[in-house]
Amino acid sequence: SDVRRWYKHAVKHLGFQYSDHSFEPDFDSKIEATSRLQAAHKAWKTMSNFWTNSHVPLTLRSRVYNSLVFSSLTSGVDTLVLSKFQLRRLECFNNRRLRVLMLGDAYGRTNYSVRELCNVPSVFAAVRSRRIKLLQRCASEPAHHAASSAFPAGSIRGTAKQIVQGKPSTNCNPWLRQYW
Repeated sequence: SDVRRWYKHAVKHLGFQYSDHSFEPDFDSKIEATSRLQAAHKAWKTMSNFWTNSHVPLTLRSRVYNSLVFSSLTSGVDTLVLSKFQLRRLECFNNRRLRVLMLGDAYGRTNYSVRELCNVPSVFAAVRSRRIKLLQRCASEPAHHAASSAFPAGSIRGTAKQIVQGKPSTNCNPWLRQYW
């Protein structure tokens, strides 16, 4: 029997999954994005009857959604370097579930207006604000002032140039490249 088995060596540490592919170009964020989607789907399924109950007001359903599903979806994502495709997968999951919360009232509305009515931010906006808070915490530490102020300028000694001619270089930090 010529059966080949593919084993993927993965380890879970502090809620994150790391695998043999951690040093690939996407920095293993594909596995972590998939695990975030699975965790959010599990949180969604645990209260499946609640989301479509018309006797529960939308404000309460969206608050519960925010605390259970959206927090599972975005937990730890602020430290990942996500590709546009992976970010879109997370965003699509969020938008589809919010449309279910609105019980048919979302028909003809844009995703932006659905998120606004449910008072839930986009995944991109949540990740961006969390990253800013993370950088603020790093900058508040006296030991990190020099490195954090030199990072955007592109002049950290011993590393490749971050910004060349006003644009991120190919060797720059992936976070910087992602938002350019």
